[in-house]
Amino acid sequence: MFLNALETLYVIDRVKAWPNTDYEGVRKKDKLLMSDTGLMASILRWRFDQVQFDGDRNGKLLEGFVYQQIITVIDAQEDQHSIYHYRDAAKREIDFLIENMNGDILAIEVKAGSAVKKTHFKHLEWFKNNLAKGRKFKGVILYSGEHVLSFGEGMWAAPISTLWS
Repeated sequence: MFLNALETLYVIDRVKAWPNTDYEGVRKKDKLLMSDTGLMASILRWRFDQVQFDGDRNGKLLEGFVYQQIITVIDAQEDQHSIYHYRDAAKREIDFLIENMNGDILAIEVKAGSAVKKTHFKHLEWFKNNLAKGRKFKGVILYSGEHVLSFGEGMWAAPISTLWS
């Protein structure tokens, strides 16, 4: 009941789990994200010096920030889009899966680091090959670097700033 109140007040957002699978290892729990990263840091009493060099805290704040940017873009579109996340028992996780009305999928991973390697795409590649069969699929890692980089067919790394440029 408390979570519903926070959702109604737009303090948290609920991202549903990817529903289109018969893969038995899938976790179906919703992901909860705070809509204001400053409020989140304040409630958790995180100071700048604690977050700056803590990858876990930094990543949580960055993921919430990126989510808000994505939702803003989705809401401005004429076409209907749905947003999900993916997590399974094998610890494969994708932060955001955006599906359009045609069933095309844009998978987004958020990385706080400034470098991206091919190995960072392993969950995106697995999802593309196992669950997105027959659909148009693009995988993107948003990172804190400066360059748009190709990592194979339909796989890209892009600066987080590309969300508003």
